[in-house]
Amino acid sequence: MVAYKVTVTTGDLLLDGTRDHVFIILYGTEGKSERKKLNDAPELGSGVEKQYNVECPASLGKVIMIGLDKEAYLFLPDDDLFCVMVKVETPENETLHFPCYSWVMERQLLLVREGKAMTRKNDTIPALLEHRLKELEVRKQQYEWKELVEGLPHCLALDNTEALPAEVRFSLDKRMDFLLTAKTTIAELKIKFLANSRKPWGKLEDIAQVFWFNKTKTSDYVRQHWKEDEFFGYQLLNGANPMMIQQCQELPQKFAVTADMVQPFLEGSVLPVELQV
Repeated sequence: MVAYKVTVTTGDLLLDGTRDHVFIILYGTEGKSERKKLNDAPELGSGVEKQYNVECPASLGKVIMIGLDKEAYLFLPDDDLFCVMVKVETPENETLHFPCYSWVMERQLLLVREGKAMTRKNDTIPALLEHRLKELEVRKQQYEWKELVEGLPHCLALDNTEALPAEVRFSLDKRMDFLLTAKTTIAELKIKFLANSRKPWGKLEDIAQVFWFNKTKTSDYVRQHWKEDEFFGYQLLNGANPMMIQQCQELPQKFAVTADMVQPFLEGSVLPVELQV
């Protein structure tokens, strides 16, 4: 018998742990392990790191993927697990990391490949290539775009956020944080007699003198740097409402920016040439 040491790390937010039974399968180039129960409920709580041994009759070769699933504990309600990471130490003294950051749900096998990033052309193992293609198809269905209004940026083809995969929805902690932030902001405006004000802001700097209750290092940084091109572009791609950037090969009619306006920034080139690059 050969033994694989498995370390499971759970999320540290409220309700990330589980009281249910969690199982693992190791997939290697030379075979796979049996479905192994890892925990005796309620061992996997929030923010814990637990070690287990998975024994196999012979070496599995190179471990390329793991599978996680779970079953309810007795007759209690379903209790999903948020798994952050699984580390596998092999008999060949190799340490492999399988980043999950996903919910393990009732009788749904979660397959996670080893963490090394790899392009499709470098996926030479058939099982990994098959997994990649299936994952891409699932993601196309989950994150399909639709045009809500002609001319506006596309949005997800979903009626509500509950249709999103569980790991990309806001957690209970975050939803409560949103609610608390909204309540304190409204209270702050009422205290300062601004809740029903219809007067326009004199200048943007005045806003900084009003909102104090929920000020953070991040909000201060955004206020100071939002005019910088690099940070403004970052916000477009990664902000609360991310947008897609596409190459523009000709300027739209009535576009406010002219070729003469950007000429000083083109380092000797001209705008029509840069649009075609």
